[in-house]
Order: sequence, then C-alpha cells, then structure tokens
Amino acid sequence: MAPGTPRMKKRARLYDPHFDFLVPQLYRLMHGRRPEDLLRLAQVVSGMRVLDVGGGTGRIAQHLPAGAKAVVVDPSWNMLRAAPPNASWYRIQGLAEALPFPREFFHRVLIVDALHHFLDQARSLQEVWRVLAPGGRIIIEEPDITHPFGRWLPWLERLLLMRSHFLTADQIRERLPQARVVQVLRQGIRMWLVLEKPGGDVPSEGPHG
Repeated sequence: MAPGTPRMKKRARLYDPHFDFLVPQLYRLMHGRRPEDLLRLAQVVSGMRVLDVGGGTGRIAQHLPAGAKAVVVDPSWNMLRAAPPNASWYRIQGLAEALPFPREFFHRVLIVDALHHFLDQARSLQEVWRVLAPGGRIIIEEPDITHPFGRWLPWLERLLLMRSHFLTADQIRERLPQARVVQVLRQGIRMWLVLEKPGGDVPSEGPHG
C-alpha cells in the first residue's frame, strides 16, 4: 500500500457522523498550524513508526519529521480523503476500539483532540497499549476540563449534538494503570499527557528499519 492511498475497509458506523459532513472543512483550515508543543513532547525521529489515532486529515502527521513512518487511522472516510494531495502518510479507515495492527508495532501513538470522541474509551486505550512497542510512548492532547473555560466545552459539544465524553488526566491514567507517566503539561485550556510502556528500546536517531 503506497503512502497517501486509503485502504478501504468495511465502513465503520460506530462514530460521530459530524466527522463525515462538518468537521473535514474545519480541519482543512487547520493544516497550516504547526503543533509545536505536541511535537516537542512526542520526540519523533526518523525511522520511528508513528500511529495517529483519529488523525483524520493528517493535520498532525504532515508535521512529523522526514523519515518517520506515519499511519493515520480514522473511522471517517471523508476525513481521510480531506488530506492534502501530497500526503506522505498511510491512511486507514478503522476504529480506535479495534485497531488493525499487530501487537507492539508502533514507537509512538498520538491521540490529538480525539479521545473524547471515542465511544468506548477504555477499550480504545487498551488497543493503543496493545499496538505500542515496549519503550514507546503515547501522547494524548485533550481539552483541559479542569480549566475554568475548559469546563464549558462538554456543554458546547452537547449543544452541537456531538457524542463527546471528556476525561481529566487522572481519569485517563486510571484507564492505563500499567503506563508510566512521563509528563503532564497544561497550557490554557489544553492538556498533554505523555505515557510510556516499560521496557524495550526505540529508535533514537537516524534511519531504522
């Protein structure tokens, strides 16, 4: 399968339909914004296999270093096909609750503004843990609902009829008790949580197989 070519699987219905019709247009406008905080926390280098769960249009994948082997998985075909025409990452239609990848395959897993949309968050996080290699890291970016303004987001998304369920950093950690907490960063209404799978080595520099 060549990079940028979607792999068509049985269409998943267990996700928010907003991502088929409204959200792709919004995400197209966000492609030019470089996610500096996320990239600094992820520490992705050439040769790493990186999975972006719920990555849709690839607005994060496009900013990963050259040589990183990125895969974006998303249930919405419309989100996946809204990627730039020169997309260099693999695009696969699928659910976070049933990731179509082997065990311990990825060095990094990114979940950016997506966890609150997963219908079964506990199962999704266990799937992410399954495909993460020992020594690998999960980087989760979510709205911080403990922030005074962040507390309004659940109400706003319900108003838009979205089936969102927001978790605090502590609630996420409770769902992955086997993970080592590397860092929790809060900035305004944004929160980043970095978790590590004990054991093993990951590529640190240069090309690796």
